[in-house]
Amino acid sequence: MSEKILSHFFNGKSIGKSLKEMSVDLITTEREDVVSRWYHAPSTDLFTWTDRGHNIIKQQLHFNGQVVEWNCLEGIKTGLVIEADLGLKPTYNAEGKMEKDRVSQSIKFDANPMYNCVELALEILENVDFEMPVRLQLVDNFRNPQYITNMDPQLFLDRFGIALAGARKPGETVLSRFKKLLK
Repeated sequence: MSEKILSHFFNGKSIGKSLKEMSVDLITTEREDVVSRWYHAPSTDLFTWTDRGHNIIKQQLHFNGQVVEWNCLEGIKTGLVIEADLGLKPTYNAEGKMEKDRVSQSIKFDANPMYNCVELALEILENVDFEMPVRLQLVDNFRNPQYITNMDPQLFLDRFGIALAGARKPGETVLSRFKKLLK
């Protein structure tokens, strides 16, 4: 591998500066609207989900096979992307060219967050070319992870309660609504 490729591969500053928005989707249910965004750079993907109040309720950064995730229910987690060949026969498109291999990806989360992964994720996010409030929220979610079990209940509802606006089904709890929203 050339020095230039290696220097970019583990350089959070250059990775952060090269992240570009690829897709924005509105996920609508009968009670919630969530905006999902995907940003991409070589060997790196950032996914965010925001509620109607523009609060990030979940963020997931993939880089070099590593994953760092924060969400408002579980806090911060790190893990590894696992790829498995589905063992399917190759398929061909209309021009007779073979399609990409079919691979399934899953994430195996660590028992405890890995400090070095979080540090590199922070370096990446500190250098993204996003609007300041968004960048600060992304960084703060990894640097000072707050979530349902370590936040004052009123503060949690003030910050994330807009995602729960609307009538709840009988017997439905705040926690069960958020779990459905974050899946």
